Amino acid sequence: NLHNANQIPNVKELIIRRTNRPIQDTDSIFDICGIADNELAFSNALAYYIEKYPSLFNNIFGIKQPRVAVQREYEHIDIFVIDGDRRIIIENKIHSGIIIKGNTSQLDRYWKQVTPHDDLNNDNVTGYIVCPEYAKSRIDTEKNKCKYGTKYKVISYKEIWETLKGAKQRCDDGNFNIFVEALHKHAYRSIAEINYEKMKNTFLNRIQQNSIKKQ
Repeated sequence: NLHNANQIPNVKELIIRRTNRPIQDTDSIFDICGIADNELAFSNALAYYIEKYPSLFNNIFGIKQPRVAVQREYEHIDIFVIDGDRRIIIENKIHSGIIIKGNTSQLDRYWKQVTPHDDLNNDNVTGYIVCPEYAKSRIDTEKNKCKYGTKYKVISYKEIWETLKGAKQRCDDGNFNIFVEALHKHAYRSIAEINYEKMKNTFLNRIQQNSIKKQ
């Protein structure tokens, strides 16, 4: 594990050279691989676990069926879920924004692709935009500029993290637990809070390491 790796000569120095920062006991595989801000990585993981554990996402995306079909990049939609008669559009944003060109946006295009006859009031289709807590206000503003923006609900990573962290013990899946912990970084209200937590963890780790050396 990471704690033992820190004790092995040269391993810690090698990781510092590769990542330009020391490893921390709180690091997830997302941090170690440099994908903690990667939309593609989170979209892949989210799609995988929606399909594997659909019941865990009932209170997040309203999934009802015990089995669902999930497609990545269907008609350029980040995550497309078929839940019985329902169709769920999920667009994932971390640092990027909603693409708007002229009088149309990607949200408008996705809705038209999924609903027959450009039906604005189709109750069998639901749209979601998932984003970090610190980006929620920005994404809300952007979606309200879209014709079909009202058909999409913004869900923050904080809401997903708070729901799934309570389910971790019900899943005998270490990778799922790692994914849930990786969401935590994006559950803060601002980048400043994230940086504060990083500095605090670094400081506490140094205190712990120094106390071990003195023993």
